[in-house]
Amino acid sequence: MKKGPGHGEEGSNSRGWRDAALALLIGWLTVFAGLSAYWWYDSGALLGYESRNWSATQLQTVGGKSAVGHGALNISELSRDTSSQAYLVPLGRAVVTTGRIQVAASDYAFAICQCDQLPVDARLSLFWRRANDPDELHNADVESGPGGAIRSLADAPAWSGSIVELGIALQGPVHPGAPIEINGLQLRADSLAMRVRSLLADWAVFQPWQGHSINFLHLEADYTAVRIVPLAALATLLSALLFLAFRRSISLKESSAGLVLILVVGWLPLDLRWMVRLVEQNQQTIARFAGLGLEQSREQSLDAPLYRFATSVRSELGAPPKRVFVVTDEPSLSYLNYRLVYHLLPHRVFNFKRRFNAMLSKVRSGDFVLVLGSPPQVHFRKHAGMLQWSGRGTLAVERKLVGSIGTLYRVRAEP
Repeated sequence: MKKGPGHGEEGSNSRGWRDAALALLIGWLTVFAGLSAYWWYDSGALLGYESRNWSATQLQTVGGKSAVGHGALNISELSRDTSSQAYLVPLGRAVVTTGRIQVAASDYAFAICQCDQLPVDARLSLFWRRANDPDELHNADVESGPGGAIRSLADAPAWSGSIVELGIALQGPVHPGAPIEINGLQLRADSLAMRVRSLLADWAVFQPWQGHSINFLHLEADYTAVRIVPLAALATLLSALLFLAFRRSISLKESSAGLVLILVVGWLPLDLRWMVRLVEQNQQTIARFAGLGLEQSREQSLDAPLYRFATSVRSELGAPPKRVFVVTDEPSLSYLNYRLVYHLLPHRVFNFKRRFNAMLSKVRSGDFVLVLGSPPQVHFRKHAGMLQWSGRGTLAVERKLVGSIGTLYRVRAEP
């Protein structure tokens, strides 16, 4: 029977889609199989049954309030931690520790904190002490997601020797009526299963807004050995090469639809992950800010303590425009420098950072100096009315405002 027009082209397209799907399946399976085989060989174990466990009743809480109930350590209140500088928001802190233990670090490669109802704005870090330096506290950040709070210890250089104490440091806040539940702490031996579990948990970690551009995507924690971007790129490249090998009898132009499919499927894991995270972040934003006015929204934002401090500074400055010189010796406060410029508008704010001596030639009587943080080399001699930065000069001032974020001084004429 004679074939109608276009029938051969449709059959070719059908085979093209089939070949593209087959190439995708083989490409991705090959990459995951190769990664799994390497992990199995490198870890020396498939499942890794060896573990060390501490239940809720075996853990001790240092700071804050907690109680054991329903098999979990329920942390309902944290002690104040004014040293925390996460966007300069003073957070609460609780420390959960195993107490005195004896563990060989070489036997274990993963730490797992079994915790529930952990707020998205809370932070976890693992800490431990070693027998050879018991006064030294070592720590590592722990990302928490649907797969649990899992930390690989392979890249922690201080995870060695004999471990004599292990614990979790938690920075809050803890929301009223929603205690954080710690069900236990666990150490697990290295294995293929644990590496896969750690990787999946890491890729599923929810990350709240961090003030980054919409174009910025931190795909996984810094300690993760396998990145999702190069993994997807490798699988896509292999799939494309396999597809071209399947279709070598036809031109590249005729294979373009299949190649587009392979590229789109390779991109989807990255794009879908970004979309899911964006939805979660939007839900968090709605829960926090829905129905609030501008002033109330600022009080609920990460910048709330900064905004309150800036409001106090503006009231001391009086009618604008005043000149404000900002100095600090703490690089971690760079974010604060730039946010203060915005919150203090329309006053004229100059960021001199560590250049205190350069600032001295610019200021005049009536200007203001704002010292961020508590630099140890900066001293205010109250009786003499002098602000001194060791090795960088002195300035005649009067102190106008002392806050948790910084101290405001008004420059006065030299006596």
